[in-house]
Amino acid sequence: MNPEHGRHQEAELPQKVKEILQGIDECSRQFIEVPFSAFPEERKFIRREFRKGERLIGRLSECPKIEPFYGRQMINVIPPIGTPGPCAKILLVAIGLKDDVKTRLLEAIEHISVKCSGITQYAIFYAAWWDEFAWMEHRDSFMKLRANAVLKLVWEKPIVLV
Repeated sequence: MNPEHGRHQEAELPQKVKEILQGIDECSRQFIEVPFSAFPEERKFIRREFRKGERLIGRLSECPKIEPFYGRQMINVIPPIGTPGPCAKILLVAIGLKDDVKTRLLEAIEHISVKCSGITQYAIFYAAWWDEFAWMEHRDSFMKLRANAVLKLVWEKPIVLV
């Protein structure tokens, strides 16, 4: 399935969400400057960087373009780093190559519906890979929660899912 089918582009997103997405792009280029089709010795490094969501979140939290949002507790993150801060309007969910998309979707649903009910309005999924079937299985939950979801695949333009 084509993840862009029937979806909107980032033009409709609030400025803070756009800034975070731009920061993710810039930070990704800083710690990885070669695409997946690079030379074999470089592919091994890329796979290590994108293997787990914890590593992705850790690297992004250190990046000057993302740290201000994280440091001022303007976003929440899954997987969490350190002690969770207060609830924020934006949730950043990192999905590595070895992470289960369905598990991350369920963690985001729990965060939006229980942990930060009525506060979190946007979930940004920064993903090294995506499971469209898992998304279709849980899409209605995001719609019922009136939560906006944005998919940001590595090196791709963001896609508004709902």
